[in-house]
Amino acid sequence: MHPNRRRSTARAIAIAKTEDAGRQTLILAVSVTMAAATGLAFLVHAFSLI
Repeated sequence: MHPNRRRSTARAIAIAKTEDAGRQTLILAVSVTMAAATGLAFLVHAFSLI
């Protein structure tokens, strides 16, 4: 195998891992935002009952 080709393969794998990490971070951010919005709505609802 040509060393240049191996380097580009390693780079492709690194890029794929970075994109995957970015996607997981995005999913985490969305789920945290949704949880915060749900909690806020619950608090507003609870206070409106008082």
